[in-house]
Amino acid sequence: MNQKWNSLGQLEEVTDYASRFSFNEVGYLKSYQQKNGISVAYDYKDNGYLSSLQYTSTDTSLLLPGFEYSYDRAGNMTARNGDAYGYDVKNQLISASIIGDALAEELPIDYAKAMHAQEDVLGLEEAVPVSDTVVLDNSASSLVIDYTYPKRISKVEITPARVDHRITPETLSIHTAMFNNDGYYDVVENPVVKIDSSTGVITIVLKTPIYARYMKVHCHYNEMMQDGSPDTSISTFRVSSSDAIKAYCIVGGRNEFYMYDSKGNRTGKSVMATDIKSDHCCPR
Repeated sequence: MNQKWNSLGQLEEVTDYASRFSFNEVGYLKSYQQKNGISVAYDYKDNGYLSSLQYTSTDTSLLLPGFEYSYDRAGNMTARNGDAYGYDVKNQLISASIIGDALAEELPIDYAKAMHAQEDVLGLEEAVPVSDTVVLDNSASSLVIDYTYPKRISKVEITPARVDHRITPETLSIHTAMFNNDGYYDVVENPVVKIDSSTGVITIVLKTPIYARYMKVHCHYNEMMQDGSPDTSISTFRVSSSDAIKAYCIVGGRNEFYMYDSKGNRTGKSVMATDIKSDHCCPR
């Protein structure tokens, strides 16, 4: 492969592989585009450590990975997405809790509960439990799925009472929270929202699973009558019960532990696999 460089000695193109290389103000690689149409973007912390690595494509059907990184004061990486790492006083890696590997699995849960928030204009309001139908497309309403326990939320499927509803991906925003309190909900960036025209089912996929207890599906429709009351006559999206909601989460993974001698040489490693079917991972 031939390489092309600019006057600053920065890479511009790798023939038949990638082009459009860009760099930030201190010279760190910022982004480039592969020949297959996938773009790669890097972001950095103020100290120069890599904070995120993202892959995107014009093909929205592709679920591409994204990585977020955290570090301790010594510069040791302590987290990568859902994976966590621990170090001793010598900055030696002594433990790792790995979720993003072949041992992890996406599983449905059968104990998710539906909640509802009305006049939730910004998607930040606390939701309340419901026992009957939830109407989503009026009063700036939100349907909240309570996973009962914090989980690595990955996907939700919602089956409405009728097929021909008016909701589109553009009329929704997705939020998650660990606590169901006002102001605790965070917007999910770039979720995949698909609507099946033959069934009306809404499928929401988080490209990177988020560790949280609540997922909020917020609808922006908020038509009003002349007297200022909500116009409910044009609502088309109703969810009859929690049975119409299928909630999924990522469970499983492994724990690793490392041993060293007095000179700092690694002398051993033990691996404990997490049983993806166990009650510990997915209590029922």
